Amino acid sequence: MPSRERQGGGRAVLSPRPEPRKTDAVVVMAQEALASAALGWQERAERLAESKARLKNRLAEVEEAHRKSLTVVKNVPALPNNHVFTKQLVDENHALRQETRALQRRLMQQVKVLEARYQLLEEKARAKTTLYRETTSRLEEVTTQLFEAKQQLAAQTEKLQVYSDQTAQLDDLQQDLHLLRSENMKLNETIAVLSSRPFDALSKDLQKKNLWISQLEEEKRVLEEDRARFQTDCLATRRTNDKLRHRVEAMTDEVKNLANELSRAKAECEQKAMEKEVAQLQLRFYTAPGDYRVMSSVGKAIKDMKKQQQAKPIASSKNSMIFTSRHPTLPIPDNAAIWYVVEQHARHIGDKPAFVCGVTGRTISYAQLLRMAKKICAGLAANGLQKGDIVILHSMNCIEYPVIFLALNRLGAICSQSSPQFTARELADQIEAAQAVAVISHKKFAAVAMKAATMHDISSDQVYTIGDGGDSSFLQTIEHLIEMDLPFPDLPPIDPNQVVTLPFSSGTTGRPKGVELTARAMFAAGMIPAYTVEKMDYLLGMLPFFHIMATLIFHISLYMGMSMVVLPGFQPNTLLHTAAKYKIKRLHLAPPLIKFLAKHPLVDKYDLSATTQASSGGAPLGKELEQAVLKRLNVQVLQSYGMTEIAGVGTHSSITCHREGSSGTLYPNVELKVKCLETGADLPPNMHGELLFRGPTIMKGYFNNPEATRESFTKDGFLLTGDIGYIDDDGFVFIVDRLKELIKYKGHQVAPAEVEDVVNSHPQVADSGCVRGHDPMTGEEIPKAYVVLEDGSSLTADELMEYVAAKVTGYKCVREVEFVDSIPKSLSGKILRRVLQMRENEKIRASRSRL
Repeated sequence: MPSRERQGGGRAVLSPRPEPRKTDAVVVMAQEALASAALGWQERAERLAESKARLKNRLAEVEEAHRKSLTVVKNVPALPNNHVFTKQLVDENHALRQETRALQRRLMQQVKVLEARYQLLEEKARAKTTLYRETTSRLEEVTTQLFEAKQQLAAQTEKLQVYSDQTAQLDDLQQDLHLLRSENMKLNETIAVLSSRPFDALSKDLQKKNLWISQLEEEKRVLEEDRARFQTDCLATRRTNDKLRHRVEAMTDEVKNLANELSRAKAECEQKAMEKEVAQLQLRFYTAPGDYRVMSSVGKAIKDMKKQQQAKPIASSKNSMIFTSRHPTLPIPDNAAIWYVVEQHARHIGDKPAFVCGVTGRTISYAQLLRMAKKICAGLAANGLQKGDIVILHSMNCIEYPVIFLALNRLGAICSQSSPQFTARELADQIEAAQAVAVISHKKFAAVAMKAATMHDISSDQVYTIGDGGDSSFLQTIEHLIEMDLPFPDLPPIDPNQVVTLPFSSGTTGRPKGVELTARAMFAAGMIPAYTVEKMDYLLGMLPFFHIMATLIFHISLYMGMSMVVLPGFQPNTLLHTAAKYKIKRLHLAPPLIKFLAKHPLVDKYDLSATTQASSGGAPLGKELEQAVLKRLNVQVLQSYGMTEIAGVGTHSSITCHREGSSGTLYPNVELKVKCLETGADLPPNMHGELLFRGPTIMKGYFNNPEATRESFTKDGFLLTGDIGYIDDDGFVFIVDRLKELIKYKGHQVAPAEVEDVVNSHPQVADSGCVRGHDPMTGEEIPKAYVVLEDGSSLTADELMEYVAAKVTGYKCVREVEFVDSIPKSLSGKILRRVLQMRENEKIRASRSRL
């Protein structure tokens, strides 16, 4: 029985019972060890089988040699006087036959020994497998018993709490009973005293009391008359005071309103004057780029604005409920382009590294960056590329990637980034959707790029390669264009409204669509976040550059004149070594890698003391994971929100401004509305609805898709995100769910319609629907397919998943298959994925409740 302690009010309080030991981790470790042992025995059995096969092949070769030797002897012609030669051949044949038979005996003996060992190993493997299954079953039974014991303990604890409350109520009743008994005893004593006095004495006392009561009543009447007169005077005085008070309050409110209006007018005038000053400085910065001191003046003016507006609360309009940033509105120049910022850095910090390869240590300074970009621009222009042409950039991360991006921007061409994991068919689909005229590929993927280009009649003259590795000797290289050193062409200034990049996104639903982002939008994508972050020595460039978040990060680095350490992909030792070597203060990582920092044992082998922040976006992270990283590494996890259609600029967090579980607050110049899913009305803070964004980084539209563009915007220019969330009273944004049908697998977007096309192409599949499944081990989303088979089909889930894996890139593979009788559809024949998703969500909740 738990102990009780008396507190105020006589109530008993249960002391906390220690929690039962958690054995889930031990069970998982035991299962993994048994599975590893079974796998080891199976591998040894496979190696013995391979040795047996090799011995049989050797025996066959010896027998074949013996057969050929007999053939040679038989075919010797019977020449005269050759009996000696014939006898030698017969003797040699006999010796060879004896040697062959001896070898056969030895081989058969070895085969028997190997077969005996193989059978012994099979028996051991079966015994280990049986033991593993029995142990696993026993562990599951123990886990179930522990869970039932926990439930029984919780039930007993609740009963004890109820008994404790009842005991406290009983103690209170006993105290009240004791008080009543005391009062009763006093009354009995009074009655006894009165009973002992004579009646006459009581009568005299009663007469005296009656006379005293009459006098008191007369005095009361006089006092009531005086009180009535006083109340009348008080009412008159109160009316007069109320009139005076109302008049004073009205005058006070009027004075306050006048003071507030004066304060607001003064602040607006100061803000407008400061914004005008900053705009003029930035205009001088772009029109007279030789004066680098202007850049320092711009930075100082922006810092002054930041200090004045740091405590500014989030504002919202009562009518439209538009939430704005707590930061001031930043003026964006009319002729904004990131190219001109790089030109400034090349003149004034030209020797500073712009990009560093984290693997080889090779660097590109800001002066080299500008020089290489100009030479590539000149070479591409000489080969016929011109303004408005769309070029596919198909490469993993490398330090040449941003150089090519800038070169295409200056040429006026449009860079359309693609995933290096694409198959030739997937890359060809993007070439077709973008109407691209050229492809620039990393040499490792040159064969895929060339195959995709030939599907759409792009000649090899317009397929270029960068980097090292792979067989691409038959294609032009970007290095060759740089070596040609052609004169820079006479190009017009960059139009801020021209589209400079065309990343592909599935938007809220459907197939991937090209997102048109202008030069002004990409400049703002570098400038606006730069206002909220401190300048650092190095940034990490490990997120794939074709993803909008990585594109955003290298734009921030270029705008602020920082150095970026580029890694081609995630490799645990390389990532940790790079972070420790360059003392990177803030790591930009995908959500799964935050879990890597929290749990992987390799992290403890490196000195990450210089790292204090880890920024993540793409999927919400739980509070527990943030706290685990903070406790282990003293690294604060900062979440943000962005999507391709807003160039990644939505919300952000910082060390001084973050909240657990939140995606942060709005960036400067960004506005937000929360729309009710049922009525479409704007919602106030703390109400869940669809998030809508508006700002200078919003896309121009979807390429060659006016209908999708029209459906993605409201009349007042807000972008529908398809994400469900809310904003609290302090301006922190929380993401709670998604309306859109996209599946996010390991940071990648997977369009259900694209996967369904591949699944439906199987000859034994009649229909299918793809939704977001759940991986119980990692807790992440996975692509899951509901499949209807043709009549008489014997297709299995594994066979179907292998079929899909052979036709799509890795992150688009189906990870789970469930066979059903039908797929729910609307009257128009459209798949009702929300119905399938609701069905899947119910299964996920049921499985979690069982655990």
